[in-house]
Amino acid sequence: MDNLLERHVWLYTQGDASIRITRNLRGRSLVVCGPGPAIETQTFRAVAALDAFLHAYLTRLEEDGWVRHATVDRRREPAGPPPDATDRRRRTP
Repeated sequence: MDNLLERHVWLYTQGDASIRITRNLRGRSLVVCGPGPAIETQTFRAVAALDAFLHAYLTRLEEDGWVRHATVDRRREPAGPPPDATDRRRRTP
């Protein structure tokens, strides 16, 4: 599948604070960024354990007044090199 990564990303906000939770759909890891500069990565032995933790964590956020904005993040990695000088597309000055 040409290095296509699929992740599910949840964004929660409360006032000016935000928490972003990223789950790699092919693995058993979860990355929680926020609130503020905090970043935590958790790896689970089984997908069922990750699912149970994630459900409880998301439920707790919503009970605490965080507002959810869900997205699916699909991007190719690694990102290719920047276009070279032979790129003929029109550029805006």
